[in-house]
Amino acid sequence: MLRRGGFDPQHASAVARNALWTGLMLAMSEPGSGPSLSEADRVEDQRRNRIQLAMLPPDRYPCLSRRRNR
Repeated sequence: MLRRGGFDPQHASAVARNALWTGLMLAMSEPGSGPSLSEADRVEDQRRNRIQLAMLPPDRYPCLSRRRNR
């Protein structure tokens, strides 16, 4: 598919490899978790991340603003 899209073999394999690696990492990881985080630290980390998202300007990030207002 990448070759038909105009990528040369070297770039097509690099894109495919990176896409596969990204997919594996997303499937194997859980946002906000890490081997060294306690449950309390993980919850606090997620709370901070929610606050940071809530502070984003709605005119610049309208999709995130709509999700907050649901």
